[in-house]
Amino acid sequence: MAAAALAQASLAQAQPQSQQTTSRRSQRVHMQEVQVASPDGKIKFTILPNAERLTFTVTMGNTVVIEPFPIVMKVDQYDLSSGVVFNNLERYSIDESYPWYGAHAMAVNRCNGAKLSLTHDLSFISYTLEIRVFNDGVAYRHVIPGEENASRAPDEYSAFVIPDGSTLWYGGLADGHYETEFMKKNISEVRAGEWAGPPLTFKLPLDAGYASITEANLVNYSGMGLEADGRRAWITGLGHRQPLNWPFELRYGREEAKRLAKPASIAGTISTPWRIAMVGARLKHAGY
Repeated sequence: MAAAALAQASLAQAQPQSQQTTSRRSQRVHMQEVQVASPDGKIKFTILPNAERLTFTVTMGNTVVIEPFPIVMKVDQYDLSSGVVFNNLERYSIDESYPWYGAHAMAVNRCNGAKLSLTHDLSFISYTLEIRVFNDGVAYRHVIPGEENASRAPDEYSAFVIPDGSTLWYGGLADGHYETEFMKKNISEVRAGEWAGPPLTFKLPLDAGYASITEANLVNYSGMGLEADGRRAWITGLGHRQPLNWPFELRYGREEAKRLAKPASIAGTISTPWRIAMVGARLKHAGY
């Protein structure tokens, strides 16, 4: 009798454990490290092996350009970058050139890329995190498929963590206009709550190189600002989070500003602009 009771008790205790081992979270495919290198092998964008929170870092040779920090991509308040199932990895390369107006008559598009197929294990939303690495920079974006008649509100809080000792040049957003005079600061002097509009350019310590943070292919999406956290991170902030400037309020009024303070909804597939860090050993290589 005692043995039978003990067996039943053991079975009862084991049952929840058995159920736990078959849960979606426990069955999640472990996130592997994904590294994409530039064609010349000098610049690398690395997704660290953490399925609980997508985290990236950028290096140039042995120099850290962007320190490890989480990616935060939200849709309708679901944090798609936290708790992910890694489905597939597709690598590719691009090598093309075409005539262009500006400082260079010929534009060159040469990079190595990767498409990470991921699924958020709470909402079951599947999406692609796409990465491209060039000889002079890195870029990433999210592509989140959706029904054409369904509207969803994206939001972003991903950050770029700048190494200690770096010197920054940037224009603020809160001093009356979206285009202000650029200021020069050491990263240690930047206070929490400061805003910058792209590009935000910085020189790495010990003359190790330069980088400039900006965005590209801004289509049907809110423009990016950068909010400092006071701990060397600049956090992506879409239009509804950015501070109201006086010229806008003067022209359109505070009520219009209140309307725009809500996240903008997008119908169908959500394709974010490319989040870019141009990188180079010298400033002229990082910024053209």
